[in-house]
Amino acid sequence: MKGKLIRVCVVANDATETMKDFNDLFGVEFYGPFDDEHVKLKVALPRSGGMEVSSPTAADDPIGFSAYLQENGEGIKGIALRVDDIQEAMEELKAKGVQLGVYFEHNLMKECIIPPQPKTHNIEVALNEFPDEDPVGQAVARDMGIDLYA
Repeated sequence: MKGKLIRVCVVANDATETMKDFNDLFGVEFYGPFDDEHVKLKVALPRSGGMEVSSPTAADDPIGFSAYLQENGEGIKGIALRVDDIQEAMEELKAKGVQLGVYFEHNLMKECIIPPQPKTHNIEVALNEFPDEDPVGQAVARDMGIDLYA
């Protein structure tokens, strides 16, 4: 498996406010935010660059953002790596003793969240597989009904 860093995930109390602040301060543009019912998060994905902003919409979100916020506050929560074959990558990591977490799909994008653990140096890692013509932000935005050209 060979992964390529594609984005950094920031956990925030309010994804909408954080998205607006980063746009006002640094010109970072996002799709969304939108509610992702798969993982109980409000998510803003990058139009360009590699910064995702997420905030929990429920205390029992399966990725643990709510618990993370309570314990650590806002900040960088993890990274996302693009892989060519997510199933192969998941099998390889599992064989190496890595605990896999939530797996889900949006349109043509597939994602597996690997929870923080000693093998990942306590960094949450998201594995993503998607075709070149359908990058992750666009895939999820389309799935949520967002007009990409608005």
